[in-house]
Amino acid sequence: MALLTNQRNSVDVDLFDEIKELLKRYQPHLKADVSGDRILVHGIFLCESVLGIFDAFDIEVIIFPEFPLTEPLVRETGGRIPRVVDRHISANGSCCIEVWEYWLWKCEQPNFENFLLGPLRSFFVSQWHFEKYGDWPFGERSHYHAGMREAYSEMFDVPVDADFLRLVEILRGGPIKGHHPCPCGSGRRFRDCHRDHLNALRDQLLPQVIEQMWSRLSKQ
Repeated sequence: MALLTNQRNSVDVDLFDEIKELLKRYQPHLKADVSGDRILVHGIFLCESVLGIFDAFDIEVIIFPEFPLTEPLVRETGGRIPRVVDRHISANGSCCIEVWEYWLWKCEQPNFENFLLGPLRSFFVSQWHFEKYGDWPFGERSHYHAGMREAYSEMFDVPVDADFLRLVEILRGGPIKGHHPCPCGSGRRFRDCHRDHLNALRDQLLPQVIEQMWSRLSKQ
């Protein structure tokens, strides 16, 4: 892997060059810089449709070395979006873009281009739409842990009150026998319920993603 040196730290030069080219193509008012071992994207994010540009937001995005496994940190820096949970802004001022493990599972190619054109664009278009019309155009998940459980319920194909910690434990290789009750809460035996789905999900997710899910759920 090629590295770009910046004082004592380094970033992936291929990713850095890719980001610069994508910004040039899709978001020419955003700029990419190196900050330690991170890539900092900052400037004006344009909301655009086939009819042209209809809004713009001042933003910054921090891309961590483990991207795409690690979620970028996104902030609206112009002071336009109220720092309140109902506008999907967390207590530290960061934007709640997406349940990251869900996006990694749902997106066929979880790279910077699809992040830029997908979750990032959807977030700011949604903010514009909410300001103008008072509702969310792409629907809305609950906040914090409830929203995470809603996303996980789709991944696991289970109700939102299922035992997600146990389900993720099974993904990590935790033991469960086929005749045991399924953690989804159906009352059926595991082998007759979600065993095949969990085996398929384990094949789809990288071990690091499963560990991120375990970490999130363990902190609840």
